[in-house]
Amino acid sequence: IYSRSTIVLKTIQPVNTITYDPFDGVTVSEKLTIEITKNGDDDCNLSLAIASSTTGSQRVFKHGGDQISYVVETPGGTTYVNNIAQPAGSIQLKGGKDRKTTTDVKIRIPASLIAPASSYADTLTLRLFQNPGSGPVQLGSDRNVQASAIIESRAQVNIAGTSGAYGAFQLERLNFGALKTNDTRNAVVQVRSTRPVSISVTSSSHGVLKHQTLPAAQTIPYTMILDGSPVNLAMGSTLTRSPPLNLVGTNYTMLVTIGETAGRPAGAYLDRVTVNVMPQ
Repeated sequence: IYSRSTIVLKTIQPVNTITYDPFDGVTVSEKLTIEITKNGDDDCNLSLAIASSTTGSQRVFKHGGDQISYVVETPGGTTYVNNIAQPAGSIQLKGGKDRKTTTDVKIRIPASLIAPASSYADTLTLRLFQNPGSGPVQLGSDRNVQASAIIESRAQVNIAGTSGAYGAFQLERLNFGALKTNDTRNAVVQVRSTRPVSISVTSSSHGVLKHQTLPAAQTIPYTMILDGSPVNLAMGSTLTRSPPLNLVGTNYTMLVTIGETAGRPAGAYLDRVTVNVMPQ
């Protein structure tokens, strides 16, 4: 049995803040590097237990009442159980005076999670064990280290031909065919965000369809209603909305109505509408 004073957790480097974008669809992680020192002649096999300030099997970073899950893994990819008395992994340390080794712990937020944009934190407690045949034996005192994550302020928009999951049925053109007064078409503005958003709508022709070959005076007016609110296409409009916090997003109905077409010459008429979404 090794003396408790000869093997210690010497240095624990600060953990870089994990920056997480829920809409990237990728896992992100940072590493925690730990140095272990030893004075003694014998080689030894060590392991670590790592517990969080949160109880239960699932670790979470917290900000007030909000939280996002994460996992802690050995260099080999084994998940540390959230239990300070249950070590995992294998760390080999050779015998000799002032011997030392380092090991990396991965702190990972899995893909496809979401939480409100903010800064999150948790405290990790580390305990070192030796692994003789009779079972793990604690060495030295526990050490604490802070881990943190930032959920970015993000918003995304998609124009779709019908409602559904975010990104489905992307629509680049709302085609009326042969234009008639009071004709209508529907589209869906799909929005997902980690915060409330402002939705701005602008028209390159300020609310009219322009004839594509005749002089600019040949136009047809039209109107738009977005999520029940009239849009001022002549000057541009901005709506404020709070989409539900999920990866699917929400659907805001866009209704476009053609104005008076009598007396307009035949031909193609066009306007370009830009919908921009910004997190607040």
